[in-house]
Amino acid sequence: AHNRPSVLLHTSATQSTRRCLGPEPLWSIQLVGRSERFSSRPHRCRRPLLHPRGGAPTAVTQHNISQPYAAAAKAIRRAAQVIRRRSSRKRLIATMGKNQHSKDRMFITATEHAGLYGGYKKKKTIGLTGALPFDCCALSLLPFDSPVCARDGILFDALQLLPYVQEKGVSPATGKKLAVKDVLRLKMAKNQDNQWHCPVTCKVFTNHSKVVCIATTGNVFSKDAVKELCFKRNCLEDLLDATPFRKEDVISLHDPDDKDLVSRRDLANFWHLQEERKKRDAELGSKGSFKQTDAQKEVLAEAKRNVQEREAQRMCVCGNHNSICSMASPVAFHAGLAKEKARQEALNAPDRPENRGLTEAYLRVRQLGATTDEVTPGSKLTSGATSGSFTSSAMDRSTTAALRAATDDELKTARWKVLRSLGQKGYARIRTSLGDLNVEIHCDMVPRAAENFLGLCRDGKYDETLFHRVVRHFVAQGGDPTGTGRGGDSLWGAPFADEFDSRLTHSERGVLAYANDGRDRNKQQFYVTFKSCGHLDNKHTVFGRVVGGHDVLDRIERIEVDAADDHRPLKDGVKILGTDVFVDPTVEADAKFEGELRAKIAARAAAAPA
Repeated sequence: AHNRPSVLLHTSATQSTRRCLGPEPLWSIQLVGRSERFSSRPHRCRRPLLHPRGGAPTAVTQHNISQPYAAAAKAIRRAAQVIRRRSSRKRLIATMGKNQHSKDRMFITATEHAGLYGGYKKKKTIGLTGALPFDCCALSLLPFDSPVCARDGILFDALQLLPYVQEKGVSPATGKKLAVKDVLRLKMAKNQDNQWHCPVTCKVFTNHSKVVCIATTGNVFSKDAVKELCFKRNCLEDLLDATPFRKEDVISLHDPDDKDLVSRRDLANFWHLQEERKKRDAELGSKGSFKQTDAQKEVLAEAKRNVQEREAQRMCVCGNHNSICSMASPVAFHAGLAKEKARQEALNAPDRPENRGLTEAYLRVRQLGATTDEVTPGSKLTSGATSGSFTSSAMDRSTTAALRAATDDELKTARWKVLRSLGQKGYARIRTSLGDLNVEIHCDMVPRAAENFLGLCRDGKYDETLFHRVVRHFVAQGGDPTGTGRGGDSLWGAPFADEFDSRLTHSERGVLAYANDGRDRNKQQFYVTFKSCGHLDNKHTVFGRVVGGHDVLDRIERIEVDAADDHRPLKDGVKILGTDVFVDPTVEADAKFEGELRAKIAARAAAAPA
């Protein structure tokens, strides 16, 4: 009986209760307020308690229970939890001292800077680093046409390597002696896409391929083909012409797992680049540590011209030609003005490659010399002449913070902002071999993309081009003058950035958008959707939609294509015969932009002090 657990019970002083009382327990649990503790002897309540039914006062006695073990075990577990909680709280308080942040640093230590934050001060400053691409010559660093190599496996172009070896007699990659007779001419195969590949497995050689050549024949194969068909079968014969060879005749040309070959093909280890770097450093060292910038060279050249003019004037005075001397300065001034004007006209000539796609109105605006505040209100960017003259003695003295002239990018951005503010749409017609498509161009939402399309249509860049890719229930892609899907240039020559608007999505049939080969790589190619294509949103710039000729769009979708050839239409396909521009808001935007800038420049000139 003494081994049974006992708990404190409020019992009534009745006969039945007294019969249930057992012997005195060995230990018990006492509840005092919110505290709980173990006790080795029974306790009695200090004050009597009222019976729930109004009976006689009761007292707390020890009741030995044999049945409800669960209640007793629960009370014991609760007591143990309280004890553990109190002990853990004491340990936590003991560990939290006053100097817990004593090792925190308010600065980055040398160890942290070298290990966690990059250690940028210890990095080597080397111009060219990294492995040379597989299809590039190690001397010119350009793709090769007639590959050759030596026994070290480094690839060159024959037109670049042979003259170099004849002149210097060393390898440009390693600096070791090399003769023309030691150069191996390689026979490397190309596929129909003009890519180097293995003639046995037909796998294209990439920067991750393992490539070898046979020294006796010069044929180039993938390493896997030679391993499986020659070494494992113990048949050391060339895979193309059956010429026998030895294992020593197999030269590794490219292997990312070969550390020695990767090190030899590293641009930082090329001998001719190291020699060129040493030569350049020696030239800079002989000239001193002072490096002239373009602005400093221009200032020095102007000072030299001024000295020559003063010397000419002095000689005129010594020769008693005062009348000529009095006319020398004005004539030189007007001659300089004429020369500067001719230079500006040459820079703004429409036939220059830099001015491709720029309108005549924009070229006139660029000559006005508008400041940043006039082009973009609130953008007060100075030329920096004051700070430059204060910190450098090579610049002219300047005490006024004059606003600098706006750049081409700032002028173009402001012009497109004016085009967007007009709120007008552009309209054009695409004449195809199956009918005409009337399109609406969103000049008020994507002005740059809209101007590119309308400008290409106006210049006839889409004439006689094909829809080279037609995918049913998806898109019809065209506009490539080469018809391969890889050609085409933008109105300005270079690719232009993406323009996204939340109102323009691929949510319907007949949406016009630009095809690109990456982010901000829009050029000339475009596509028309046959259904909604939500997965293309915010990946391709939407610039218009088809508003007329949906039956023509149906005929284009039903044309027969070759699914194996990237869905290229069969026979003659769908040809774009020409394009017509009906409404082009860029003309009105140019006139408005030029008028506003001229008014601002006139107001600035009127407010300037005399």
